[in-house]
Amino acid sequence: MRYSHRPASISVGSPITYTLVYTNLGAAVAHQVTITDVMPAEINNASVISAGAIITPRAGSRFVWDVADLGHGKGGVITITALVSSTFAGTISNTAYVATETYEQNLGNNTTGPILTTVNVPDLRISKQGPANSTSSQAITYTLDYKNIGLATAHQVVITDLLPSELISASVTFSGAITPRVGSRYVWDVTDLAPGASGKITITAIVNSAFSGTLTNTATIASATYEQDMDNNTAGPVLTTVIQVPDLRISKQGPANSMSGSTITYTLDYKNIGFAVAHQVVITDLLPSELISASVTFSGAIITPRAGSRYAWDVADLAPGASGKITITAVVSSTFSGVLTNTAYIASATYEQNLDNNIAGPVLTQVKAPNQPKIYLPLVLKG
Repeated sequence: MRYSHRPASISVGSPITYTLVYTNLGAAVAHQVTITDVMPAEINNASVISAGAIITPRAGSRFVWDVADLGHGKGGVITITALVSSTFAGTISNTAYVATETYEQNLGNNTTGPILTTVNVPDLRISKQGPANSTSSQAITYTLDYKNIGLATAHQVVITDLLPSELISASVTFSGAITPRVGSRYVWDVTDLAPGASGKITITAIVNSAFSGTLTNTATIASATYEQDMDNNTAGPVLTTVIQVPDLRISKQGPANSMSGSTITYTLDYKNIGFAVAHQVVITDLLPSELISASVTFSGAIITPRAGSRYAWDVADLAPGASGKITITAVVSSTFSGVLTNTAYIASATYEQNLDNNIAGPVLTQVKAPNQPKIYLPLVLKG
């Protein structure tokens, strides 16, 4: 008896075909012939067709057939088509036997096999990267990398990202063939992934300005196809510590034009528009040296002139929303004409993410000299 099958390796849940060829090679008739196929339990939904000698399935036995008496040279073919279990991975072993009640001298060819078939499965892997630290109102980016590192195609693949609700205004870019699932937040259907196929998903979002604490983000990948290893189907959790920070803002107003010897006024407005207290705040005004006899008034937060510094003030700690105003009035030197340039700064010992609004100015003031009085000389005529 000869036994063959195809193929040598298959994917989980795939069809498989075994072919048994049997022949009486002896000179005498073989009576009460029986063929038995020790079909693996991992084989389901089998169908059998036969050609040649008449066979009869034996009642109560799985893949056992009684065969009509076989004369010299007589035999047949049994073809078994089945499906490999959708939940099996590994090696399938199949053996078949033929026997007769008639004496045989050679039993060495009454057994065929074992026939070994490797059943391959996909192995989906996903990983996720994100920042360890962030601040409120900051944009953060997560990157998901996924790949089928198995030996079979993964069907009906789904990726889910449990993006924290504290992240808003999210945008998604990706490589590979994925489709956002309608009605689901950050769930994607992925085109069947052949062995070695991969892709990347990038999510950028903004941390809610009112949030501080730890963001926890996890992503998963799954398939309708059986996987033996599920340990790499979850990425994370990625933990991001979010702190709230102050955001100091300063602005400055002053005249566009003035005259030598005249009085001009600058107004500085400052505020903490962030979500944390700003400590050790300092405001510095680079008042031009051409301005003299300056006087300063202020409202709002308490400020203290810094000893030994010209127009630098230490400001009481600024809570979120706290603000103040500084007004500087000075006289333009009577000998100066040209452009006055004035800039002011605010700074804190507390970390700020946005420093762009910590500078006010420069405020430019065009100073002109006053018009000189005209002198008229008498006209003297000589006779």
